[in-house]
Amino acid sequence: MAKIAEVTSGNWTGLRGDVVKESKKLVYVRRPGGGMVPVNREHVIIAEPQPIALDPQMLTMTDGYVGSFGKTWETPTAETLEIAITGAMRENGMTREQVVEALVDGRALKWGVSPNYYYDHSDAIIGRKREARPVEMVRCDCGHSVPQDTRMMASLGTSCPDCYDRMSD
Repeated sequence: MAKIAEVTSGNWTGLRGDVVKESKKLVYVRRPGGGMVPVNREHVIIAEPQPIALDPQMLTMTDGYVGSFGKTWETPTAETLEIAITGAMRENGMTREQVVEALVDGRALKWGVSPNYYYDHSDAIIGRKREARPVEMVRCDCGHSVPQDTRMMASLGTSCPDCYDRMSD
């Protein structure tokens, strides 16, 4: 695994990339857009990357195909995850470690295009699963507790869907 360099001062302050080559005075750092930058060794912090565990169960992905019910999102298997990571490396110009780190951080990445791209212009995406919003329960004027989204306004106050006819004039 390649070493990671972060430039701390000079013209390239903030640059973070793979160490391509090292000499006594210079460190050659790969830029995210491509190419190498020679940086004075005293302006660089070099570190060994830490392996990041990527659990496929925390991810969701789509191949981009738009069917009659929209895109289909599914949990990747080990094989489809590998295909998506390879595609994300190609599509985003990133290293494998950068793709895995982005997925762990919660970013969604394009990894390909829809098999039907000519018609639907959709992208294949991989990202973290979204967490469901907690359901907030509220008490209606009819006396029942219901999820906030199902509470209705009636002429005699708020009501649940079951009591709406009774609570309306």
